[in-house]
Amino acid sequence: MPRGIYKRTEITKQKISQSRLGKPRSKETRQKISIALKGVKHSEETKRKLSLTMKGRKQTKEHIRKRAKIAKKLGFGKWNKGIKRSEEFKIKVSKGMKGKNSEKNHYNWKGGITRDRHNNNNMCKFWTLKIFKRDNFTCMNCNKVGDRLNAHHIKSWAKYPKLRFNIDNGITLCVECHKKLHSLEKLEKC
Repeated sequence: MPRGIYKRTEITKQKISQSRLGKPRSKETRQKISIALKGVKHSEETKRKLSLTMKGRKQTKEHIRKRAKIAKKLGFGKWNKGIKRSEEFKIKVSKGMKGKNSEKNHYNWKGGITRDRHNNNNMCKFWTLKIFKRDNFTCMNCNKVGDRLNAHHIKSWAKYPKLRFNIDNGITLCVECHKKLHSLEKLEKC
């Protein structure tokens, strides 16, 4: 029957989906579906349903062998573990990971500047908690109370190292307001 002429009822849709259960799709159909779904964000309910449909399924030995073969081609797997590397290879890898001392700088080389990792710092956690308590766990921009909060440095962490843990240099913002504030700062720099 031509598409678009007959409207399927819910009962008909259920019967069709039941009849297709367990039948593999053609390669063309799978490709069309994967192209259509690229970049699609699934809801939590959809993720849960997908998880439930996959539970209890057993993979065939052939499928496992195919996956292992692909992983081996890509360089993954236990076969790579414990391989002894030559000194020449180790030196080459080491030079490739360095910035200044090698012929060609590593793509992530920042000229010897180390980044302050303040996410794992106990002082920063303590400072953040003090800011949240002072502001009563409320976003100072939109007055949203909740668990998705950030402590924002009014004067930049990088430019003002002496003010990093000063309570007066902090403000509580929700994640959305914090992102907006930083995007506005980037626009002002341009």
